[in-house]
Amino acid sequence: MVLGIGEGSIDLTLDKQSYVAGETINGTIRLNLPKPIHSKGITAKFYAEIKSGKHRAVAYLTTVQVSGEKDYSQGGPLYQFSIKIPLEVIPPKPEPGILGAFVNILQHRHIFGWYVVATLEVPMGIDMDRKIQITVLDPDGKPI
Repeated sequence: MVLGIGEGSIDLTLDKQSYVAGETINGTIRLNLPKPIHSKGITAKFYAEIKSGKHRAVAYLTTVQVSGEKDYSQGGPLYQFSIKIPLEVIPPKPEPGILGAFVNILQHRHIFGWYVVATLEVPMGIDMDRKIQITVLDPDGKPI
């Protein structure tokens, strides 16, 4: 197989699509492998992608080790994970007035999207991953 093509894939399922800051994301990972593969392990990550001008960066990164280094085979088990969304993702309340409104707009414009990604780390090969975009809400139910 060339450059990881045909090596398999990952299915990622989350318990819901929208979460309030402080809630826990519960997910399930299923590996679709045509043959056994040795891996450094399976990880799940939660993060925000932020945009500043033409550049993108990652913020609020939380990573959990779902399963460790071993040989993974076709038709293996489902892998469950949980990630708590940190309360720090809630932006501070702006000061009242025009300046406060302007600061609030600037704070909200930088978040490009919230994501959960599951990765099967393949040594000396191309990692397999699946990414899902989610919605994160403040306690008032407004998207962050």
